[in-house]
Amino acid sequence: MASPSIPDRSGPDRSQGFDPKKFEAVEKELEAVVQKGLREHWKWFTAEGVLLVLLGAAAIAVPVLASIAVAAFVGWLLFFAGVFSAISTIRSPRAPGYVWHILLSALMAILGLVLALFPVQGSLSLTLVMTAYFIAHGIGTIAFAFSIKPDTGRWILLLFVALVDFVIAALVIAGWPSTGLWVLGLFVGIELLLTGFGLIFAALGARERGADETLPDAGAHRPV
Repeated sequence: MASPSIPDRSGPDRSQGFDPKKFEAVEKELEAVVQKGLREHWKWFTAEGVLLVLLGAAAIAVPVLASIAVAAFVGWLLFFAGVFSAISTIRSPRAPGYVWHILLSALMAILGLVLALFPVQGSLSLTLVMTAYFIAHGIGTIAFAFSIKPDTGRWILLLFVALVDFVIAALVIAGWPSTGLWVLGLFVGIELLLTGFGLIFAALGARERGADETLPDAGAHRPV
């Protein structure tokens, strides 16, 4: 008489774990996509860089107006975001957390309206908020620089832009709140200026590399 079979309770094989080779392959594939997009659309990236340079120069020329404009712009963004969030919540009265969503949306809209109507006072508080932005932008710029490193030799300039981001964040904290009225516009202008130049150089570098890759090999058609 055959013995009854015992079901396998060991479950799926988990011995493989994390495969660094697969992760590296995915990372290289993503880098290739970024590099290809930069080469194919270098004109658009260059135009965006020129626009950022012009906006940055204008902000540096009138930093107080730039600070007020940034505060007002952020205020209106928060206001409309709160309004649309409230409308969306009202249309779903049976959704969980309905009351809390309404209160949070109303609070967002009120804070945004106050910031938009009183941008001078709001610019002082926004200096601290912008500190987080500069830090996050610096980290993102470093990641972007390493992603285009194989494609262009100008990636080091983007690392310099990231370093400037971190320096600006430190200066914002040191100067707040006495210089908060004008320092926000000045630093935003510097940020736009450097980011614009970095984007221009990265796009032109990708264009040069793409042109080199399309050149025919001089010895490919040499008669034997």
